[in-house]
Amino acid sequence: MSLSRTALVILFMRISNTALMMIGPILLVRLLSVEEFGTYREFLVYISVLLPITSFAFNQSLMYFVPAFPGHTWLLVRQTVLATAVSSVTICGGLWILNWALNGHILGQYGAQILIYTLFCVNVDFWEFLWISQQRTSAAFAYTSGRLIVRLCVILIVAAVTHSVTDIINWLLAMEATRLIACAIAWRRLSRKESSSRDDLWKAQFRYCLPLGASRMVAIFNRYIGNILIARMIGPTGLAQYSIGTYAVPVLYEARNSVSDAILPRMAKDSGGDTNSVSLALWYRSNALFAMMLVPVGVLLARYAELFVVTLFSENYLPAVVVFQVYLLAILSDTVDFGVALRLLGITTTFVRGSILGTAVNLGLLLTLLPRIGITGAVIALVVTQLVVFGYYAHRVARATRTRIAQAANLHVLLRVILAAIVPIPLLALPAHAGIMDLLTASVSAAVYVAAYVALLHFFGSLEIKAVLHDCRRMIGSFQSRRSSSS
Repeated sequence: MSLSRTALVILFMRISNTALMMIGPILLVRLLSVEEFGTYREFLVYISVLLPITSFAFNQSLMYFVPAFPGHTWLLVRQTVLATAVSSVTICGGLWILNWALNGHILGQYGAQILIYTLFCVNVDFWEFLWISQQRTSAAFAYTSGRLIVRLCVILIVAAVTHSVTDIINWLLAMEATRLIACAIAWRRLSRKESSSRDDLWKAQFRYCLPLGASRMVAIFNRYIGNILIARMIGPTGLAQYSIGTYAVPVLYEARNSVSDAILPRMAKDSGGDTNSVSLALWYRSNALFAMMLVPVGVLLARYAELFVVTLFSENYLPAVVVFQVYLLAILSDTVDFGVALRLLGITTTFVRGSILGTAVNLGLLLTLLPRIGITGAVIALVVTQLVVFGYYAHRVARATRTRIAQAANLHVLLRVILAAIVPIPLLALPAHAGIMDLLTASVSAAVYVAAYVALLHFFGSLEIKAVLHDCRRMIGSFQSRRSSSS
């Protein structure tokens, strides 16, 4: 499978799976009260923290080691399964003892279910990464999407019938236990096809996973510490509002991450593996395109935040509107994907340092702002943290490439895009709160706004928007030619 096709399949898989995950809360808020939904989200927060920590990047390492050692696929899988089992049992066992000693204050009322569910989910769950490493992206898509669909159906059916968070969690436990048994049987049968042993692969895999897993632990802690503190200090209702307020923005980054995964191999090939001869021209162009896509979408979502929240989640979640609007400022720090440049330049230790810096800033701001201004303080802490880490990564890239920070952060392009996005904002002045007519008004206003935004970028001399418009005209012309010839 070609690189472009692989990237498209991965992009489609990520967007589809993200869409499936986003459907759940939209429907679930109509079946549970705000407090019950917050309790369910608290359960998911702990799961979201524990899954990547207990897996410790062992499963993901297959995407590197299977292509590198093609004759030892099932040996690597066996190592991965054993390492994940030891890691998950050790961490969950230690947390159980700590939670018991502190009378459940660490994991809350569903502590036992959280730990058991983590063990069921993380073990023998290597399939997606194995199939991607073998370029069997269709199989990976079927596995991840099928699992999400089954989980979504279980959650919604149980919620509709019982309206009980406890019942939802128990049925999820049963579903993951069934998956674990089925995957274990399939793994044992398939692994009989190969019998080999290499002691050096254990060392290689651990050397690969330990720094990556450690940095992920810090990053995950930084990402979810706000949710955990809200659950402990404010309660389930506050966590429900915060979850809805930070609900939609992550989907904006799926296209960016997929494009980044596609351009990194090409850039690495052009450099010939020599970090001293790296050309970041393609990276700068892709960042310009990210900014052009994300900034106007952020403006539109901020303007119609109330319409968005009320339409999807009902008026019970109006307090989430302010959180939603503040969180959109994080788009500014995500228009530049420093991950590509840092990996290509060979300075990946920057990820660990950036994660530690972000955690220190985030935790300090959370402890200061959360008791004073509630969930709005938590989202302010998150946005400030992302901007600080953005500045640190820009400094490291500028230092490695001997350029200015403004160039590394693509600030000249970003400021041009921000100006083009701000000037036509008066076109969005018509009121839109909720209802069919408000949706129509918002749609028309948004279309006019986007047209004005594109025209301004073209007026400012943006090479990227000119290239996009040229490609669009060429595609339309090609389509019209084929249509004329067929008729």
